[in-house]
Amino acid sequence: MSSALQISGLPGKRRSYAAKTSSVPRLTATRIGNVVTVRAITSLVGSPVYYHWYLDGAHVGSGTAASFSFSVEQAGQGRVECVDTLDPNFDPLSARPAQFPARYTVHWVRSLDAETKAYAVQEYSTGTGDFAEMARLPAAEAWDFVWLTKRLDDGATYEWKIIPVDGAGNAQNTGSIVTTGGKIILRNPDAPNWNYTYEPVTDRVTFAAA
Repeated sequence: MSSALQISGLPGKRRSYAAKTSSVPRLTATRIGNVVTVRAITSLVGSPVYYHWYLDGAHVGSGTAASFSFSVEQAGQGRVECVDTLDPNFDPLSARPAQFPARYTVHWVRSLDAETKAYAVQEYSTGTGDFAEMARLPAAEAWDFVWLTKRLDDGATYEWKIIPVDGAGNAQNTGSIVTTGGKIILRNPDAPNWNYTYEPVTDRVTFAAA
């Protein structure tokens, strides 16, 4: 059976992460630095048990070891899933979970207004109706800034605004609002539709879009 666990690379001391699901196998994780080791606790009776590991929907390894280590960058995240089986001929790609949509890096250059104390990051997505504030970053002494979005839904359209904020927490009239423009997320596009023809005289196959 399969189970899933969210891991992160936030800075801090060693800690344990409990699985957010009661599915079997149960997953726990410990982190030292940027290395997260995930352990599967199986309920299968028999041996050997084969574990197939996935990160964000991609198969990354298989074996009889009940643990697997992942490298997670600072402030990064990943979704680990595991399938355990007694079948030595089990095809791990047949049980591959759905891949997660990408995230987007929003980049902007600092405001030149000396009264700017923070930047409000607002996000709009299809069906939400309006922009919502997702983060507020202090205006540190830097020329430019980046902000990494949450995981985005496949097939949705997103747009972000960066609004300069003064010391009282109000949007500035003098600051420039940065807008990214619409971004359509297509992590798993439709397969290409092709036709082909075979020319027996030249023994050549020609492909063309249908």
